[in-house]
Amino acid sequence: ARPAVAGAALTAAALGLGGIALTGASASIAQAAIALAAAAGGFAVATWFRPLVPFGAAGIIGGAGALALLAGQAAFFTRLDRTAPVVAGLAAGIPAAAAVAYVVYIK
Repeated sequence: ARPAVAGAALTAAALGLGGIALTGASASIAQAAIALAAAAGGFAVATWFRPLVPFGAAGIIGGAGALALLAGQAAFFTRLDRTAPVVAGLAAGIPAAAAVAYVVYIK
């Protein structure tokens, strides 16, 4: 497996959270999530063909932790009607997904 797959998965999840937060009328959380997606996506593109530096456990756990914190913040502090359970599920499921990605892609 390519080491940039975890960065690409983090990019997709952060873009999804950014869209959900923007729907919930929280531009600051959406901006932070889209900035995280841009950082992870840039790293994934830079290391896709020639992986000079692996994403590693620190990248997976740090990026997923930041995404989980943003998802929790969006669940508690935005006006999300129908999407709040989805955001809460993201906040709970992202650390588990990070652990699975670490085992599958790094180990």
